[in-house]
Amino acid sequence: MNFENMGFKGKWKTLFGDPEKVFHIMIWGGEGSGKSTFSIGFAKYLAKDLNQKVCYLAGEQLISSTLQSIIRRIDAVDDKLVFEPKLKVDYSNYDFVFIDSVTFLALSHDDLKTLQENNPKTCFVYILQALKDSSSYFGERKLGHLVDIKVKVEREDQNTSIASIDDKNRFGGTGSMEVSFG
Repeated sequence: MNFENMGFKGKWKTLFGDPEKVFHIMIWGGEGSGKSTFSIGFAKYLAKDLNQKVCYLAGEQLISSTLQSIIRRIDAVDDKLVFEPKLKVDYSNYDFVFIDSVTFLALSHDDLKTLQENNPKTCFVYILQALKDSSSYFGERKLGHLVDIKVKVEREDQNTSIASIDDKNRFGGTGSMEVSFG
């Protein structure tokens, strides 16, 4: 059998490896860790560099000045990148859907599994908040079984965070990536 890969390059390939065309990611971290900044940067890469059609569900921040600030700061404006405030059922017109955040929207394992089953050609990126002690993500442990890659984002200092593979990556990525707030 032959499988088509995404063709990631540079820092994205170092972190994620070269995933197959349909895969799923969990991104998690503590409050203010840079999860949204990292995720919007990834969405920008997919849309601008890989010509993917991307929907970013901003369920936690909604379409706010905070979200607009991140979009402007990292220049994440592209015709193939759409920001939406509400969850839909049908994402078949998109290559990627980011859900920020699964925790805030109180989505369960079964909710996410149904989204994947109803949209089998769409990649989902789930953003989750961390437990208070930042030892793990908030929510059902079985959420981790829905994804191929788990990334933890941790705040280093006032200007940077580090995104790194948590404990799961089926595509060989092992690196880490700096997330800048400047």
